[in-house]
Order: sequence, then C-alpha cells, then structure tokens
Amino acid sequence: MSVEPTGPVDGARFEQLVARVAELARRLEAIERRLGGLSGEQAQIELEPAVSESFAVATEPRPERESATVRWVSLIGRTLLVMAGAFLIRALRDTGAVPSWIPAVAGLVYAAFWLAVAAKQRSRADSAVLHVTAAMLVAYPLVGEATLRFTIFPAPLAVAIVTGFALACVALTGWLQLAAIGWIGILGGIGTLFVLASGTRHLLAVTVALLVIGAVLEPLAGSRVWKHLRWPVALTLDAMLLMIVLILGISHGWPETNPPLPVAVVGGLLVVTALVYAGGLAYRTLIAGRPAGLFGLAQPVLAVGIALVGALILARENSSVLTAVGLLVLVLGTGCYAAAFSLADRRRGHERNFYFYSTLGGVLLLGGTPIAFGAAQLAVVSSVLALVTVTLGRRLDRFTLRYHGAVYAVVATVSAGLIRTGLRLFACGPLEKVSNLGAPGLMAAAASVGCLLLLLTRRRGDGVSAWRLAPELLVALAASWNALAVSVWAGAHALSATGLTGGAAVATWGTALVSILTVVYAWTGARSAISELRWLAWVLLGGGLVKLVLADMRFGVPVATCVSLAFLGGALIIISRIARRSANPL
Repeated sequence: MSVEPTGPVDGARFEQLVARVAELARRLEAIERRLGGLSGEQAQIELEPAVSESFAVATEPRPERESATVRWVSLIGRTLLVMAGAFLIRALRDTGAVPSWIPAVAGLVYAAFWLAVAAKQRSRADSAVLHVTAAMLVAYPLVGEATLRFTIFPAPLAVAIVTGFALACVALTGWLQLAAIGWIGILGGIGTLFVLASGTRHLLAVTVALLVIGAVLEPLAGSRVWKHLRWPVALTLDAMLLMIVLILGISHGWPETNPPLPVAVVGGLLVVTALVYAGGLAYRTLIAGRPAGLFGLAQPVLAVGIALVGALILARENSSVLTAVGLLVLVLGTGCYAAAFSLADRRRGHERNFYFYSTLGGVLLLGGTPIAFGAAQLAVVSSVLALVTVTLGRRLDRFTLRYHGAVYAVVATVSAGLIRTGLRLFACGPLEKVSNLGAPGLMAAAASVGCLLLLLTRRRGDGVSAWRLAPELLVALAASWNALAVSVWAGAHALSATGLTGGAAVATWGTALVSILTVVYAWTGARSAISELRWLAWVLLGGGLVKLVLADMRFGVPVATCVSLAFLGGALIIISRIARRSANPL
C-alpha cells in the first residue's frame, strides 16, 4: 500500500524522519538480542541519560540501607549475647556452688576473649568497636564489684587488672587504627580507677597506674589515633598528685587506718611525672622535629609546677625531697637552654619551640635555685647566670640570651637586698639600720657592672630599635643602682670612721655620686651610638633633683646643701655643653 504525499516535503524534514526510523531500528534490534539470550555485554544499549539516572536513584540506595540495617541489628544482637554470657557467669557466683574467685576470674577471661575477637575484625570497624565495648562493660564493673563488694581482689591487684585492660585497648587502637577503642578503654579505666581510689583509699596505687598509662601514651602522642588519648590521663594524674600533696600538707588530714602515703614515694612520683612529660616534649620537638601543641607545652609546665609545690609542702616531713626536686628543676632548666640553642633554634618554623624552651629554662633555673640551695644563694647563682648568658649572648649575637642576662641581673639585685639597702641609704637614714651588703650584694653589684661593660662594648648595626636595646637599658639601670648603693654604703662607713656620722654628709656624698655618674653617661652616650646611656643620664639627673629636695634639704645644713647644689649645677652645665658639641644630641 502506498501513500501519496499531499504536499511538498522539504529535505530537512525528510532527514529527521530517516534518523528517527534508524533509531527505532537500533532499539528493536537490541530488544531482539536480549530476548534471544545474548549476554548483557552484547545487548547493552545506550539509554537516555535521564532514564539511566532515574534507574540508579530508584534501585541503588535501597540495598545499601537494607544491608547496613541488617548488619547493625546483627551486631547489637551479638553484643547482647556477650552480655548474656557475662550475666550467666554472675549467676554462677550467686549460686555459691563454686568459690567466688572462680566466676571472677572466668569473667575476666571472658572479657579478654572478646578483646581477642575484636582484634581479628580489622576490616569491620563497627564490629570491633562493639566487641570492645562489650568486653569493657564486662571487665570494669566486674573488677569494681569483686574488689569493693566481695573483696575477692586486693586493691593493688584490682588496679593492675584495670591498667592491663586499658593498655590492651591502647594496643588495639594501634592495631585496628580506631581511636574509638582507645577512648572506650581509657575513659572506662579512669572511671574505674576513681571508684577504686574512693572505695579503697589506695591513692598511691591508682596514681602509679595512671603514671604507667601516661608513660605508655606519651611517646605515641604523635600518631593520629593516639593524639588526644593522653589528655584525660594526664589531667587525672595531675589531680591525683595534687590531692595526695594536699592531704600530706594538712595536719592529721589522713587517717591512720587508711593505706600510708610515704613521703619519699610521693616525692619520687612527682619527679618521675615531671620527667615523663618533659621527656615526651623533648622527644617530639627535638628528635621527631614536630612543633608542640598547646597541651604538649602546658602539661610539662603543669607537671613541673606540681612537683615544685609538692616539694615545698613535703619538705616539712623530709628535707631531702625538697633538695631532690630542686636539683631536678635545675637539670631541666639547663636542658631547656641546651635544647633551645643547640637544636630548636636551627630549624625553621620552630620559633615557638625555641622561645618556649629558652623562657622555660630561665624560669626553672630561677625557681630551682632557692629550692635546692636556699633563698640566700639565689643572688649568687643569678649573678653567675647573668655574666654567663650576657657573655654568650654577646659572642653568639643572641638577643634572647642578652635579655635573659638582663633579667638575671635584676633578680640578683633584688635577691641580694640592694634595692632595700639603696633606698635606706639615699633616704639618709641612720647608718646602723642599714643592713650589711655582704658577699651576695657585692657579687650582684659586680656582676651587673660587668654585664653592662660587656653589652656596651659589643658591635651593633645602625638603626637598632628601642626593643633591641632593652637588655642594655635594664642592665644599665641595675648596674647604676647597684654601683651607687655600694658607693654610698662604702662612703658612709668611711665618713663614720672620720667622725662625720650625720645624715647630711651621707646625703651630700650620694648626690655627688649621682651627679658624677650622670656626666659619665652623658659623655659616653654623646661619643657613641649607645642611646640607652643618654636616656639614663636624664633618668639619673631627675632622680638627683628629687633626692636634693626630699633628702638633702631636710637636714638644714647649709654647707652640705651648698655642696649638693654645686654638684648638680655643675652636672647640668657640663651636660649642656656636651649636648651642644655632640653629633648625637641628648
């Protein structure tokens, strides 16, 4: 049958009809191949994109949701069966048919078995986590009940069992690379240890257990799965140590019926804790070459601080503990300096480590000296440290060392009593009320002057900022005060030997020294680029004027006042002439 066209047909429309017929033929051929039993690879046809996407959306997610649901239902059911086995062991104990220790040991073996099963689930994380959870729900409550209620396990053994399960979870964390397992074991173990500590009062056993867990976790902290597990352990250990120290510090605060707390053992725990966390920080930053985080920096400082506080409290019972902790702090301070300037400062990107180690080293040396040797020796040690650090800072061109040397010089000045002695001398009080400077005061004064000479003779570039000149200014202030105090003290004793014991003579001698030192600083500062001396000249001049009004004139001795005015007036005239002739105006 033929169909006659009723009108003209253009070429474009005819080509569209041919293309549609060819497409229908291809689809029909594909259907025939499928019906003929050909393989899916031979019968595959290019479907429309919209049809393919709708087919995928409609069919793919449902099997995944169904398999996940079925898997979780199966895992929860298996966990309930594990708990059912634990309660069966518990029921065996209640029957009294066997000794009570047999069900307790069987329960621990049962929990360990499921930990071993979890270790084999490397490809199924959810199954491993649920098995570990079930094992810990069996082990930790069993240990607590067997120890506190039935007294089957002695407290030290119970603490050791809890520690073993916690460390087993830590090992599984690395084996399976699942941080959740570590959190389950660590948090559950900490909670059980707290229950045992409150129920048995064996604080030392619990503290040792926490220290062992912390020592195991500390070198592992660089790995991702163990990174944060040490936080709860370290903080709990700090709390336990503080609790023990406070109990020992309170008179009659620990009943004799409770387990003893030997002072030497507590001191050893304080020292070992400080070493563990300080060593962990040194390993990560110096050997592994990783920058330390906030907690990694804070926990060693906290551990050392607790050791210092504990040493001060425990010293009432045993002075050797105080000496041991003080020596430890000095060793750590020296180690911090060595780490800062031998390793940390050579690596780019480790500026935070460098400043942390150097600052902590200075604080530890200053804090450990009075603890190890007594407060009277702080001035001597600070004087030596000032000279050493300033010398090294000048030779190595280290601003940090020069700054620390300036701080040590100030500390030596204060600890030697030069501030108090100088104030009494400049106030022109009775000479018999002025304490003798002694060897520490003279050594502090000599050290500060020596540091000033070392800093002023070093080479420096042009355009040095005021911040970079801060060490020189601090040392100059300390050296000026110490030199004036020692000079006034020596002059006052010399005047008293000649019979001039009045306060007016001492006041005039002090004003003359201030005037002379002002001129020296102005002349030295004008002839060099040491701007801190020019600043200090004005400071000394202002102090001399205040001293003239408040100290010298209150005695009402015309001759002494005349000499004081002459010295200050002459200093002002000389300074003005130096300023006019100098290229570096004051």
